[in-house]
Amino acid sequence: MYRTVSSLMYRTVCSGLDQVIRRRWPVRAASAEERERVVVPFSCPLQGAKLEDLLPQLQQEMDQMYLFDPLHKMEFLALGTFAETSYTGHRRFHQLEQDWQERSARVTRLAPCRLFALPAFSFVDREDAAGWSNWPDALLRIPRLQLVASGDRLEATLWLHAAEAADVALGKRSVCALLQGDLRSFADLQTVVPWRFLQVESRAEWEARVSAVTRTLRDGLEKVVLARLARHPVQRRPCEAVAALRQRYASSWTFAVARAGAWFVGASPERLLSVEDRRFEVDALAGTRGRGATVQEDTALAEELMASGKDREEHAAVVRFLESQLMHVVRALSVPPHPHIVKYANVQHLFTPVSGDMADGVQLADMLATLHPTPAVAGLPRQAALALLLETEPWTRGWYAGGVGWMDDRGDGSFAVALRSALYQEGEIAVFAGAGIVPASEPQAEWAETEMKMQPMRDAFGVFQTAEMDG
Repeated sequence: MYRTVSSLMYRTVCSGLDQVIRRRWPVRAASAEERERVVVPFSCPLQGAKLEDLLPQLQQEMDQMYLFDPLHKMEFLALGTFAETSYTGHRRFHQLEQDWQERSARVTRLAPCRLFALPAFSFVDREDAAGWSNWPDALLRIPRLQLVASGDRLEATLWLHAAEAADVALGKRSVCALLQGDLRSFADLQTVVPWRFLQVESRAEWEARVSAVTRTLRDGLEKVVLARLARHPVQRRPCEAVAALRQRYASSWTFAVARAGAWFVGASPERLLSVEDRRFEVDALAGTRGRGATVQEDTALAEELMASGKDREEHAAVVRFLESQLMHVVRALSVPPHPHIVKYANVQHLFTPVSGDMADGVQLADMLATLHPTPAVAGLPRQAALALLLETEPWTRGWYAGGVGWMDDRGDGSFAVALRSALYQEGEIAVFAGAGIVPASEPQAEWAETEMKMQPMRDAFGVFQTAEMDG
């Protein structure tokens, strides 16, 4: 199946690029010598092909990134590395956005086109965290070839150096190498760093940590989101897991980032932020139940969630946080008075959409810095919860509960919280999940919630048991 559909995607991309090379490239390339970077855009009909089906044909060790944005119905595949910059510190979002806007402004475009970047960032800025040595606090990677599928069209951009753009034969070789999965000419492979996660907690240890936190909450903290990890050997490749996630969780943000031979993969239900023409949308998502085996059971679970005082208060705390934080960066804010239920393949959540208009002078980076990390992944008050987590959590979250998304050269962008995720390396995955702990939390119920949240990644990678490996 993969080979047939991948071949269709391969032919689609080749057809579009071939037209660029024959009709436009030789005529326009001469002017590119004055600039360091050249962007070659092209578009063509998809004809039933899907970008995620191209992943199995590419080399697993090469830099690549896949993203599906379910809200804008946009699918991205970024291949190779034309340029890459890492960021750390509290200004990481601002530095990243500034670099991107400057880079995208200093290119020669062989035709008018919209440029996209696919940034990603960690839970907190904690450089060289254990287990995440090749995963910086924030990453801006400009790919050699970027494919964007929306509706029935494929839009693509090929980034070239001026010498490649001026030499048609050299440029064509670059294209062919990318499409054949041979990215060694364009990516400096880094040494894969062995696992350095601390010991995986047993169930008893994790439940004891939950009990300890519930006692701490009585001293002023409202909520702390505790996370846990489990490790499993796997046979499936990450690209196969991505295909399984896209099929099973069609309304989630599916993502995969390949870096130095490791993959960070997930299917998140939660949007962090969307900005379009200076109007923003944010999701408040907190409070969880599973799905029922029948319509009646599913409805009963939803009603139980809506009636739960513990879950409603946890959700209300997230909404209050968003209102208080956003007041300083917006001109108008719209918040519905009550949450409603949003359903996914294996869970259902309390959900409140928050939207409004950004204040004059506020940029995408300002919004990201204001919102991240949200109480849904950290706690309340945020700084006190983060201090407790950094002191007591026995492993480093890295990119788990961070963010993945896209931004364009117009100042728009859309990001998801990197939940329901796993880190793959050398035939093993570390699966992550968290639970919001409030004074009324029961350790056994919180363990069950994290098990439910881990199941999508276990299923995607073919893990059908839930016993943990020693770290």
